[in-house]
Amino acid sequence: MKTKLFSIALVALSGTTAFAAKDAAPRYDYTCDIEAKRTGNWTPYRIKFSIDKDNMEVLVDPGFRNHETKGPLTVVAKPRKDGVIRFKWRLGLRTSEWDIMSIGYKVDFDPQDKSGRMWVAVPSGGLRDGPGTLRCK
Repeated sequence: MKTKLFSIALVALSGTTAFAAKDAAPRYDYTCDIEAKRTGNWTPYRIKFSIDKDNMEVLVDPGFRNHETKGPLTVVAKPRKDGVIRFKWRLGLRTSEWDIMSIGYKVDFDPQDKSGRMWVAVPSGGLRDGPGTLRCK
């Protein structure tokens, strides 16, 4: 009887823990406003991210939602010699003609100043938005 009650309690607790973790919103260490030259609205006005320095990964809320990503992205970070951390990602965003265009994003972020630069690569004709200036909190 004790074993059966223990099993039921274990299943109930594990189910509620997994459900709570699934619904928990991610926390971000930095929220950055972006000032940039915008041609075609490919550059977001704000991004949020957290840096895991142990694994050199960044959890990024790119500021856009699309058909592929329903939430934040985890990308690889590369430290540079000057203390700046660089990370990149790609998003498939819809154009005005409903085509999917793969847009590349690159951020150089200085954690000491809480500032950085952002570049956006648009594949049609080599257009680029930016570089944008990040001002983070």
